[in-house]
Amino acid sequence: MQNARQAFSSFHFISIKGLSVVLLTTIAVIVISACGSENEYKIYNLPDQAATFLSGETGKTWKLAKRVNNGTRVNMGECTIGYRQTFLPDFAVSDNNSEMYDCGESMNGTWELIENKKGAAFLTITSDLVPKYFKVPEGSKTKYFQLVELSPGVLVYKFKHELFSTKTSIVVDVLVPEDSVVDDRNFHW
Repeated sequence: MQNARQAFSSFHFISIKGLSVVLLTTIAVIVISACGSENEYKIYNLPDQAATFLSGETGKTWKLAKRVNNGTRVNMGECTIGYRQTFLPDFAVSDNNSEMYDCGESMNGTWELIENKKGAAFLTITSDLVPKYFKVPEGSKTKYFQLVELSPGVLVYKFKHELFSTKTSIVVDVLVPEDSVVDDRNFHW
């Protein structure tokens, strides 16, 4: 019986020690994952043909394939499913919101691709409607969207958004050319 108790005690200790190692490993993975969250991206440099990727030769229309708000995928309702944004080579930009029932005004304006001092790439949109739909500095009509990826087949940007509350959200939008087929685009929780 004594040997059985010693064996059980040793086994119990090893199990707790093993559990501690597993628990510490799990915590370490969670912490490391959190440090590399979706809100932090490496600096994206503009490709040489970035403007052509965005606007095409005669204009290019993009649709929203996926939206993520603070790391959580957002439901795609009628307005987001129907949303189209067109970029023209003459730097004009417009969307189709006003063409859809109860989806708001269409934003017409100008676009530009820029890099900041650190080399991070941004898509800017300037419009009289920007202050109404995005929190921007007083007197500004320009919204900055940090580019994550831009190619002929995908446009990914992130931006800070504070429209419906005082809490700032990080929104990541994934757009694809209008004629692209996207699985699971009509996403709902």
